[in-house]
Amino acid sequence: MAGGAWLATIGPLPGDYLAPDGPTGARSDYRETILVPELRLALQALNPDATPAMIDQAIRAVLAAPSADLIENNRAFYRLLIEGVSVDRQVGGERLTTNLRLIDRDLTLNRLIAANQFVVQGEKEVIRPDITLFVNGLPLAVVTLSRLVRTPVRGSRPDGDAPRAPN
Repeated sequence: MAGGAWLATIGPLPGDYLAPDGPTGARSDYRETILVPELRLALQALNPDATPAMIDQAIRAVLAAPSADLIENNRAFYRLLIEGVSVDRQVGGERLTTNLRLIDRDLTLNRLIAANQFVVQGEKEVIRPDITLFVNGLPLAVVTLSRLVRTPVRGSRPDGDAPRAPN
């Protein structure tokens, strides 16, 4: 489905569905943000010629943080999304490098999940975004829903607007 139509059709899953003690087994700890079982299934589907060892190698590369610098890590992750993950394989005694795709440009080939209140234990505090959008187990978007709350001003009308000056 194009755009956000898939989200409107299925709606977001409750965050506890993806919790460490949830029914999916999607993660083992609240500090984990990547849904490794979903990523594994997607890698297998998008790269049917990849061996289990190649899939494991790709997952390790996705989970690794190459730097202590957040911006550099984001750039490296972006390259993985666009170019794929380089993995090695042995063919006839020769080592070859192959790129495994993490996502497909055709949305119908990706595994999409929207989670409501996906809890993550950060270094200093618990983070609970309103909606987290996963593509192939990778959290690629976070949506925060806010509601404009008006505090009534003394003398204002019930709709919150200020009183009008007399003509």
